[in-house]
Amino acid sequence: GLGNQDIWVARREGDGWSRPINLGEEVNTKYDEIDPVIRRSSDLAGKNDGRLHPAGLYFASNRVPAEQPDVRLPRWRGTARAEYPVQLEDFDLFLARIKAGKLSKPTPTELEADADEDPGKDVTADSVTELLAQVMAVSPQQPGAFDKPQRLGHLNTSARDAMPSITQLGDYIYFSSRREGGEGGFDILRARWHPEPHRVPSNVGSP
Repeated sequence: GLGNQDIWVARREGDGWSRPINLGEEVNTKYDEIDPVIRRSSDLAGKNDGRLHPAGLYFASNRVPAEQPDVRLPRWRGTARAEYPVQLEDFDLFLARIKAGKLSKPTPTELEADADEDPGKDVTADSVTELLAQVMAVSPQQPGAFDKPQRLGHLNTSARDAMPSITQLGDYIYFSSRREGGEGGFDILRARWHPEPHRVPSNVGSP
């Protein structure tokens, strides 16, 4: 991986799963990327006049905004000297929209490493690219990839905001947050995509 928790993809094959593939630097960073959920590409916004949530990969990350300096934990912990990975508490929600385009192929070094791990399986650049295309297909004829992830600023706070889920129709996003003003701990909130004033999330409340 690229450091800490990354998002990977695997395709269902009968009763098992294909070899997992790291989504790479377009999605993952040295920070944590967690809680992935796909909004199906058949529901692209162009088909609903922008009234539903865009197609793409929704997830949470504690990455540092580009305009802020890098953050590191103290080097010393107790009496043991060690380097600790970055672990920030402020998780935000992100969207990496699905785009049409040709998927990049893994490097020969990555393929050789995969072959060493499972020498009984024939791994080629074309086969790995084909798997990623099948999992993220915009349509059977047009494989998809992801645009650069963008923060969903209308949903995020300085508290932990994570665990997104999109309704099947695509009108609402539900997620968990530890922001102030809730029932205590993590609460479930929801927000619409359209109309824009309804993008402000609301607590679903008791019970």
